[in-house]
Amino acid sequence: MRDYIPHHALIYLLLSLGFILLPHFERAPIALPIIWLTASLWQYKFFKQQWRLPTWPIKAILMAVAIGGIWLQFRQVLSLEFVTQLLLVTLLLKLLEMKTQRDVLVVLYLLYFSVVTQLLFSQNILSGAYVLVALTAITACLISLYQTHSKVSPWYALKLSVKMTIVSVPMLVVAFIVFPRLDPFWSVPSASPTAKTGISNSMSPGSFSNLLESNALALRVIFQGDLPPKSQLYWRTLVLDDFDGRTWKESDVSKQKRYQTRLESPDLPSQVVSEVNAIRYKVIQEPTQQPWLFTIDGLAQSSLGIYNTETRTLHSEKPIVSRIQYHLMSHLLPSNHLVLSESQRQLNTFLPQDYNPKIRLFSEQFRQTF
Repeated sequence: MRDYIPHHALIYLLLSLGFILLPHFERAPIALPIIWLTASLWQYKFFKQQWRLPTWPIKAILMAVAIGGIWLQFRQVLSLEFVTQLLLVTLLLKLLEMKTQRDVLVVLYLLYFSVVTQLLFSQNILSGAYVLVALTAITACLISLYQTHSKVSPWYALKLSVKMTIVSVPMLVVAFIVFPRLDPFWSVPSASPTAKTGISNSMSPGSFSNLLESNALALRVIFQGDLPPKSQLYWRTLVLDDFDGRTWKESDVSKQKRYQTRLESPDLPSQVVSEVNAIRYKVIQEPTQQPWLFTIDGLAQSSLGIYNTETRTLHSEKPIVSRIQYHLMSHLLPSNHLVLSESQRQLNTFLPQDYNPKIRLFSEQFRQTF
C-alpha cells in the first residue's frame, strides 16, 4: 500500500492541511486540532502499514462526535463558523478513507477549495499572503504526488511550486485591477467573537481580539430649520446597564419599563419644555434586525415607537427589518439636567463580588475622588 503515494507527498499533504487549518484554530480551539492530529496520525500509520483504516461504524461515530462538538461550540447551525468548521472536519475525516492516488487527488482538490475559507473572515494583506503560501504548499504536494522516482529530491516539488506562484502573481495583480469587485450574492450569519462596529444587545470587551470597522449606512437625518451645533447632537439608542463581570447587557429593569410609556410628553424639567429649545427632525433608518430607534437626547415627541423612561431611549414594537422613517422632536438639554436615581446608580456602579480585585480597588479609588 505504500506505493500509492510517495512518502514526501504524504508529508506535504499533512503539513499543508495543518497550515490551512491554522487560522481556524482560533475559532475552534479544541475540536479542530484534535481531529487533525488524530486523522493525520491514523493515515500515517496506515501508510506505514502499521494500522488499518477505520471501518464505517467507527467513521460514523467520529463524524457524529465531530459535528456534535462543533454544534456545542457555536449553537447556530446556519452560522458561517459552523458551516466552515463542518467543511474542514469532513475534509479531515476524508483522510481516513484515503487508499489510492485518486483519493489523494480528491483531498488535494478539496484543499484548493478550503484554503479560501479564511477569506470569509478576513480580507487584509496578510490573509492574501497566507492564501498564496497555502496554495504553493498544496501545489507542491500535487507535483510530488507524481514524483515516484526515488532519486528525485523532495525539495524539487517545492521549488517548482514557488516558481509557478511567482509567475502567477502578475496575472493576479492584473485581474485585481481589471475585474470589478462585486458584492457577494449570498450571505451567512456569523457567530464569530470578532466584533464589528454597530449596535448589539450585549458587549464583552475582553471576548474579541479584532474590531472590524463597518462603513455601512446606519441612518439619514433631515432637520427642520438650521442644523444644531455638534455639541448638542448626542444620540441615544441603547443603554447597556447590567454588568455580570464580563458582559454588558440591558438590565431586566430596563426591559420591564421598555413598553410602559407611549411617548406623548415624557417627564422633562419645566424650564426646558419651551418650544424655543426644541428641534424637529426626520430620521430615515436602515434595517438593523433590532428594535432600537435613533433619537437625540431630550426626546419629547415621536411618530413611532415606545419610550423607555428608565434609559430615555426609543424602541419599536418589532425589529427593524426594512428601511423606515419617523419624525421626532427633542429639547436641547444641558448636560446635567438629569440626576440618576439611587436604584439606577446602584445598578450602573455594581461589580460582582468575585470580580478582579485590582479593578474593584481602582473603581473604589475613582469613586472617592468624586
